[in-house]
Amino acid sequence: MIPTKATSMTLDHALRELSVFVNTLRPCFPSLQLTTPRPLDARTFPDELDAVKPPSSGLYILVRQDNNQLLDVGISNDMADRIYKHIGKGFTWARAGAHCSFPHMQLAEGRPWLSEQTQALLRRGDFQIQIVGVQPVECSALLESFLIVHCLLKEGHKPEINVEL
Repeated sequence: MIPTKATSMTLDHALRELSVFVNTLRPCFPSLQLTTPRPLDARTFPDELDAVKPPSSGLYILVRQDNNQLLDVGISNDMADRIYKHIGKGFTWARAGAHCSFPHMQLAEGRPWLSEQTQALLRRGDFQIQIVGVQPVECSALLESFLIVHCLLKEGHKPEINVEL
């Protein structure tokens, strides 16, 4: 088992750090723009897509529902497809007071370093997804690396799921 340090960086802090970094990049990337709609609640993700209209590509940041602490940072050119791949097959969304269930949550499977509590949290859908649109899209990998390496690891905070990086 790989030891991990508990993540204490919140989504708000990560977005502020990302904004500062983007401002330092402006001389090199004058057209660099970020779009940050409100986070998607994993329990109602399909219903919110039309209302929120998140960017289809860029960064995604997965956070705990209860305290907004980062769990995972990634990039995708097809955000909905990537999120559904993370969720896995055989899931049910919360409807009419029923609980949602992601029994085959790909983010929880094959990661023995995740605590049982985190695995259960992912399978219950107790997380939110912040999608950050990045233009030009080629800068997405740079911003993902910044969040994982510079902003998180340098400060001693790792998203639990990204710990294998």
